[in-house]
Amino acid sequence: LLSLATVVVVMLVGALFNAVSGLIEGGTSWSGFGLSDIVGFTLIQTLATVGGFALAALTLNTPAAIVAYFAYRFVVPTIFGIASYYLGWFDTLSQWIDFQRAQGPLADLSLNTGEEWGQLLVSGALWLGLPLFLGLRRILTAEMK
Repeated sequence: LLSLATVVVVMLVGALFNAVSGLIEGGTSWSGFGLSDIVGFTLIQTLATVGGFALAALTLNTPAAIVAYFAYRFVVPTIFGIASYYLGWFDTLSQWIDFQRAQGPLADLSLNTGEEWGQLLVSGALWLGLPLFLGLRRILTAEMK
């Protein structure tokens, strides 16, 4: 619910600043405000929120979870991108393990093939499902203090 509320606020602020920019510059562009763009943005932001929660549950340490989240969100995709560029065989593999890359078609709801869905599900299981499972298991089996 917090993720959805955040998306609504972000969209309203974006629309406001787009209108203000149009007044200053003399014209606005409302592309990117279609229904598929809004739904795709909402899905990606919700997945990011779940990813942050999964890392927080896994680490049980707020500062560590924040560092892990930013590494997962920015550093890992950069490393995967560099490795994909220089290692041809890794490019094929990274399509299946790079969650940020697999979410690309989700941004505008253009997941057209079974392979794209498979890449999203496999990488999501690796980067969301596994940390969430391990984190929740850790929380549920922890000794009460």
